[in-house]
Amino acid sequence: MRKDQGAGLLSRRREEVSMTAQDMASPSRMHDHHTDQPVLELESVTRSYGTRDRRRVVVDGLTMRVHAGSVVCLLGPNGAGKTTTIKMASTLLLPDSGSVRICGIDAIADPYRGEKHLSLLLGGERGFYLRASAIDNLRFFAQLAGVSHRDVEPRIRESLEAVGLEDKADARVETFSRGMKQRLHIARAMCSHASLVLLDEPTTGLDPHSALRIRELIADMRRGGAGIVLTTHAMAEAEALADRIHVIREGRIIVSGSVRDLADSVRLDGVSMYMAFESEWNPDAANRLRGIPGVRGVNADLRGGVWSITVTWQGAHEPDAELIRQAAASPELRHLGWRPASLEEVYLAVLDAGREG
Repeated sequence: MRKDQGAGLLSRRREEVSMTAQDMASPSRMHDHHTDQPVLELESVTRSYGTRDRRRVVVDGLTMRVHAGSVVCLLGPNGAGKTTTIKMASTLLLPDSGSVRICGIDAIADPYRGEKHLSLLLGGERGFYLRASAIDNLRFFAQLAGVSHRDVEPRIRESLEAVGLEDKADARVETFSRGMKQRLHIARAMCSHASLVLLDEPTTGLDPHSALRIRELIADMRRGGAGIVLTTHAMAEAEALADRIHVIREGRIIVSGSVRDLADSVRLDGVSMYMAFESEWNPDAANRLRGIPGVRGVNADLRGGVWSITVTWQGAHEPDAELIRQAAASPELRHLGWRPASLEEVYLAVLDAGREG
């Protein structure tokens, strides 16, 4: 497909897709594909923006697969191409080149069939008729998704109960908080029995309790067999939910796998932990520790008169605590233990390695 053809098709469908087709899912076909077949396949997709003479490549030859019952997380700095990837996976944007398959369907050649298997949460605040009630919105989207008349009301009731909005069924969506709208998006996906759920930063701007509830609902959908793509800047969220992580930089996947796989890719072996009272630690000691072979990073945080110090190690086992005390010139430094690197520590090391490379 030529770029001008793709742009024309997109412009003809933009208004309809933005409110409806992106959220369709077919209940009669939920997970009826072969279990080994991915619910989403992106193959060498590329997308650029701008005029012919000043085009900027945002996604560059990206390939990824998502299977039923799994969460794949896209991590990367702002502008890395995460949201554009989500939009191409939903057919909201067409790639300049490459292929998109949803439950085995060529979603570029036949976007309407592909869209019937997916639900999209993009931005959180959009996608509902604000002056209509929650239950009327779900009825509307259930009809668009092809849910049978017999199943509509039971599914809506079950979905609202699952997200804790059963007592707000008749309330207008315009009265909902951001967190309630996010939960209503999840209810819409549950009601339609989508095989593929695309979530672009679903907990951004939520209070901790609401964010935890959304994470619980995402885990519920995974257990129900949905394949989920999640973008987030919350590292703890990604670490808790993701079965596989793709780190994206400048439109390309630079490393993939579990947290352990990502740590191995930059030879990040672990983190040693120490503490000292305020008078026992000189902040300049961090620079001396960074000079020790194998030290990837040092973080020192003062709270309530107590320093918490972590030392991240690359390509080396934890040294004797006495060596650390001597290097830091802090004989009272207390060694608390050793732990694997967190996803945040690994992620930052991966990006640093990319810049150094």
